[in-house]
Amino acid sequence: MDISPTMMLHRGIGRKIRERRKERNLRQAELAVAIHCSRATLVNVESGRQQPTLDLLYKLSSQLHCSYIDLLPTEEEIEKMKTEAGSAIMTPEKEKSIISDLKAKAKEREVN
Repeated sequence: MDISPTMMLHRGIGRKIRERRKERNLRQAELAVAIHCSRATLVNVESGRQQPTLDLLYKLSSQLHCSYIDLLPTEEEIEKMKTEAGSAIMTPEKEKSIISDLKAKAKEREVN
């Protein structure tokens, strides 16, 4: 599965939230109650599957005693995640290639 730069950012935010939560010895359920969201939402945000809203980031930063800026990954952290992900990064060239392949396959099906 290819990872877009946006997904990479979401994962980075999720990692930072998880780190801060663990530093404060909070369980996901406890933090979710404190910020008035479901545990499932927090799980999805921490895993990078869901983009946190600005409101949610503000509530998280308040409960985690940090600035919402502290919940954003640094450039170095993003570079590290890119290295970890390796070829899974979705580059514009790769995206164009995939779209081109899909269009060719669709056209081939129309002919058959």
